[in-house]
Amino acid sequence: MPSSPTDGAPESRKIPWVHVGTALTVVAAIGGLIFTGVTTYYGTKTSSDQLQQSREEDEKEGRAQAEQISFHMSGGNSSEDVHIVNRSSRPIHDPRAIFWIEFMGVDEKLERTYYTTGWAGDLDACQELVFSSADFDPAPPPMRRHVRQGDPQILLLNFTDQDGKKWNRTPDSLKPQPQDSGMPAPPDGPTGNVTAAPKTEEVKACGDKAS
Repeated sequence: MPSSPTDGAPESRKIPWVHVGTALTVVAAIGGLIFTGVTTYYGTKTSSDQLQQSREEDEKEGRAQAEQISFHMSGGNSSEDVHIVNRSSRPIHDPRAIFWIEFMGVDEKLERTYYTTGWAGDLDACQELVFSSADFDPAPPPMRRHVRQGDPQILLLNFTDQDGKKWNRTPDSLKPQPQDSGMPAPPDGPTGNVTAAPKTEEVKACGDKAS
């Protein structure tokens, strides 16, 4: 009887199916690990991006109120009233300002005094505080009308927003401050304070109506 073509085939020519199956299992396991790693990476990255986006949105929302807080000084010479204005739809807390006034001294030179508003309390939505120059201590001496004085200027406004976040506003910047930070000190030089409580006035351009 003729022998089968496979009969007596050399051992080296037989396919080791057990080893092939094992190898395929290993390859499949490695592929699964790679897929799991890629999926985990992109899942983590997506979560991180979402968290970062949420933080940016919270920061933007928190900054929105602070950007609606402003200040100015009315008039010049003998009418350097200080105005702190809240055009937001929520109150702020403990707004304090540092400002300076220049006047002609006895030696015919301009002298500068730095003042701090000494009042602490809440400033409600759509309200402004007005600190009268009559309450500055020490009071600036009478102005020389025929000599141009330096325009008074507010250097800094420090306040806490509705969410308890502290801010420093200058004529050129708006920056958050550490929670444990106090009121910054005025520059070196003669200093004074505003001794009386301010007047409170309504702000017409406010909230959604603010320009």
